[in-house]
Amino acid sequence: MIERIDTVCIKVMNVEESSKWYQNIMGFKETYKGEGYRILSIGNSAVPFTIEEGDVMSTNNGTYPIFFQKI
Repeated sequence: MIERIDTVCIKVMNVEESSKWYQNIMGFKETYKGEGYRILSIGNSAVPFTIEEGDVMSTNNGTYPIFFQKI
């Protein structure tokens, strides 16, 4: 059974610039810096926000949740 949303991911054109924007304008905090992606925290929420560098013009939806399931 799924216990919670683990993160919400969106695709961005430039992960570095997008991370700066979310931090400076939205007040998010960068908590992890990976190759082509960043994980940000939103206030006191337990659900992180993940931005991934990729094709934002694709016809596929670039936003998706990742669920946590205890095995």
